[in-house]
Amino acid sequence: MTGTLEPAPEPWKPPWPEDRVPPAAGESGRPGPLILMIVLFTGPVVWAVHLVGSAALDPAACSRGATWAINALTVVCAVAIAAAMIPAARLLREHRPTGPRPDRVIALIAGVGLLWSAISLLVTVLEGIPVLAINACPV
Repeated sequence: MTGTLEPAPEPWKPPWPEDRVPPAAGESGRPGPLILMIVLFTGPVVWAVHLVGSAALDPAACSRGATWAINALTVVCAVAIAAAMIPAARLLREHRPTGPRPDRVIALIAGVGLLWSAISLLVTVLEGIPVLAINACPV
């Protein structure tokens, strides 16, 4: 049919309230790239440091009877991962769609970082438990 106009499509409705439009990239209110990298990568990187560090400390700890060094490494790594979860939770709370500064991208990055850090914390603690419970040093 020529000459007929189709009705205009419905306008897109944002998922946040009208008075809470997220700021554009680069404006105040959004975290910088350093904070986002800390939130995203601290958990997996610290877990990898714990994995490699505990494997490197194992021969020395067994030869000198100092398994406390591996336990100390586990505690330090767990505290570092838990400390990185604090800004991730804060960013997620502030930037969720119903939060004071809604921004779905920042909320997604914070959520992924919080999940990665939680998994890294769990794996780090689970790697440290056998050192406490079992004497793995050969006699």
